[in-house]
Order: sequence, then C-alpha cells, then structure tokens
Amino acid sequence: MTSQGFHFKLLNLNDLTQIMAIERQASSAARWSASVMRDSLLAAHSQVWGIVLDGMEKLVAFGVLSVVIDEAEILTIAVDPALYRQGYGEKLLGHLIHIAKSKKAETLYLEVRASNSPAIELYKKAGFQEIGLRKNYYDTDEPQVKEDAILMSLKLG
Repeated sequence: MTSQGFHFKLLNLNDLTQIMAIERQASSAARWSASVMRDSLLAAHSQVWGIVLDGMEKLVAFGVLSVVIDEAEILTIAVDPALYRQGYGEKLLGHLIHIAKSKKAETLYLEVRASNSPAIELYKKAGFQEIGLRKNYYDTDEPQVKEDAILMSLKLG
C-alpha cells in the first residue's frame, strides 16, 4: 500500500536497528529492549508494521500488533519524534486497525500512558473507548515513580 511518499511494510529482523533507534528516541523511559522487540518480530501471533519513506527506505514509525483468536492488541506504536504531528501515528493506527479486521479480530485493545494526551486523543478519534486503568504500570525517568496506563478498546465487528 503506497501513498503520499510512504508505504506500509511488514518489518523483520533486518529492520531491528531502525526500530530500536525510534524506540529509544520516542520514549525516554523505553519499555522495549532489543531482545523483546526481536521476540515480537519472530512470534507467530504478532506482526510489526512500519511506515517507510519512499525512495529513502527510512523507517519513520512502527507498531506491534498481536492477534490471538478473535482479539487483537496494539502492543506499541512509536513515531520518530522529528516527525510528530505529521499524521504518521494516525496513518499507522488506521493500518493496524485494518490488519486486525482482516485477521477477523472482533475487539482491538491497547494501553497508553495516562499523561500521553496526544495519543489518547488519537485513539478516541479512531473510536477507542476507555475501559479501565492499570495503576503504576509504566516506568518513568524517576526510579521509584510509576505511571498509570489507561486501557482502551475498539469493537471491530
């Protein structure tokens, strides 16, 4: 699928270096290690999709989608911070929703930092509803401080 100078690409181990560069830049308290990301790239139940700029083959965003039977979960989405607010997150989210539907998932879940209001707005715009809260879920830059995660879901069926 190509449009507007980029295309979606199903990522693999060859893309791990670029994925981890975005992961480290996008989150100061990055949750995903290279070994965890490698496992996601190899797992049968997950796919890692990216947005790649045409002509440069530069990865600018990625997302990990897990589908098990009739449920799907977006495990992470990250966009190169130099390209925030340019629509790549929204385009990638739309693509992941499309992939989840094509895999016959009935519900799509995700969790997001309670402080990440731009992402929360994006998810709500796409139709996600808040369904719960995980207290002290995310690490922060401060060793003893944790941040809550908001649980969200989208009915696909």
